[in-house]
Amino acid sequence: MSTDTTFSFETVAVLVAALERGGVKLGMSHYTLMASLAGNRTASSFDHGFRKVKARARELAEQEGGGGGTPGPTPTKAKTPGRKRKGKQEDTQDADDEETEGSPSKKKAKAEVKAEKLEEVDVEGGGDSGSAGDAFT
Repeated sequence: MSTDTTFSFETVAVLVAALERGGVKLGMSHYTLMASLAGNRTASSFDHGFRKVKARARELAEQEGGGGGTPGPTPTKAKTPGRKRKGKQEDTQDADDEETEGSPSKKKAKAEVKAEKLEEVDVEGGGDSGSAGDAFT
């Protein structure tokens, strides 16, 4: 078998069209691999050389209209930029906060609420000398 077999432009375009229809889209990673296998060309050289081939492959795919043959991969919806999220400050503020500026941090606010609840329990419970409310003063 001869190793100097060449293929026509049209044959290579048909091959690329078939690959793309099967879900393989030629890109820089493929050209880099091809360059390392060939040893005498760069990935950029392969990229440049395949531009017209890929354009012809797209034409062939459009001519065929996607009918018959092996079905290609299902196209995915392109990502759309999401809405900008607002800072956490709005999420952590309670609806019953009267002050918006200088409000205590979340941890400090929780500690104060806890201390108030413990003091209420202490007042209602008769007031031990070693009450939990004293630990926060």
